[in-house]
Amino acid sequence: MQFPKPTRQTDEGFLDFVRGTRCASCGAPAPSDPNHLRTRGAGGSDYTAVAQCRPCHQKWHQLGPRKFREVTGVDLWMHNSQLLAEYFSQPEVVLIKALALIARPEFETTPEIEAILATLQVTLARRAA
Repeated sequence: MQFPKPTRQTDEGFLDFVRGTRCASCGAPAPSDPNHLRTRGAGGSDYTAVAQCRPCHQKWHQLGPRKFREVTGVDLWMHNSQLLAEYFSQPEVVLIKALALIARPEFETTPEIEAILATLQVTLARRAA
């Protein structure tokens, strides 16, 4: 019996948000690497990413998650939950995610919904730039 391959949630907007924050480990200023705490190869979602500068990101991979936490005392999962709360507290993010759900093929879309979604995507892209 074969098990289905897990579907991975992706969100480039969240990864861009993470890139724009300080390193969770040492506080180095942005830009940061998004480090997926549950690897993408293991089906990890983009929503498991935290901000780390390149040296801390490499150190995390060298030491492994448990040893990294022992050595640094940094709880990256706590940092991840704070990033998620901050990201999803932005009204435009909540709205664009809701509209993306509505725009799924199983829902009947209207030109108005598609226009609103396109406008929000442009607005978010401008804010990110």
